[in-house]
Amino acid sequence: MLFDRNTTAILVLCLIATVVLTATRTRISSSAVPALVARTVDSASASDPDSPAWDEAKGMRIALSSGGAGLVRTATVRTLSDGELLYILLEWSDESPDLSFKGPYEFIERGETLRDAAQIAFSAGKVEPMPLFALAGSTGAVTLWQWNSHWQRAFETAQAGVIGDRTPDNIADMYPYEGEILYYPARAAGNENARESRSEPAEAMIAARNSGLKLHPDARLVGRGSWSGGKWRVHFVRPLVTPGDPGPIFSNSRTTFAVSLWDGGQGDRGASRAVSTPILLYADVPMAANTLRVAANWPQDATAASETRATRGN
Repeated sequence: MLFDRNTTAILVLCLIATVVLTATRTRISSSAVPALVARTVDSASASDPDSPAWDEAKGMRIALSSGGAGLVRTATVRTLSDGELLYILLEWSDESPDLSFKGPYEFIERGETLRDAAQIAFSAGKVEPMPLFALAGSTGAVTLWQWNSHWQRAFETAQAGVIGDRTPDNIADMYPYEGEILYYPARAAGNENARESRSEPAEAMIAARNSGLKLHPDARLVGRGSWSGGKWRVHFVRPLVTPGDPGPIFSNSRTTFAVSLWDGGQGDRGASRAVSTPILLYADVPMAANTLRVAANWPQDATAASETRATRGN
């Protein structure tokens, strides 16, 4: 992609400013950073994404820029808390749910795995309004909440492959060694993305400067996504404190997070995504990390509530 001289100069200046702010750990004025408040409600209201409590929660419309396609997308984020769990409802427009493992037809020949996805990145440790590249803060770590449509489908249907759904009239040859290690080497090696079925369509991860990216199963993150009327709604829930956290979610009753979205229909994958600027999140009641209790029955309670809502919907 070619840019004119003025555009190139602006991009270079932005890059220099980002590098300087990151290297010097310079704070950005709080007034220049979008802020959101997590209102405290009872857990029954917050755990149901269709509860009126979410209509009453003040949402923030955020802009996400996609460097690859030059597009600016928007999403709405709302947050609630019951003092032990943090709830986040993320909504964005999408013409079609890219629920298929291979994405739209035009990408099948390229053999790429394309799907819709959402990620929330939380600063761990001391909270400061910083550039996105410095979101790791003083601990050098970021906690990630990740959801995608492929995991959602595997969770709902207990199967990962969908090519047969696209071409039901085709005949599939039988392979006599489908259960062997050589047939699914990634699954045999423990690759989480090759899992045959999933107990949860969302994952928590920790991205650290010195240890790379790793799963954080102790976070007990629960996430559910649904598409209707040209819109995705993804509901995340996680205890505020869990074993293995690199730092508390809230520090002095506030935290910083950023949102990323992938649109499989637009060819998004990997680093090609839409990303927001950092957002400040405040709790409307004091949340000192040493006074918070770990929710003992989580996420079993969430699973039961989800099954109840599904039964009620039928």
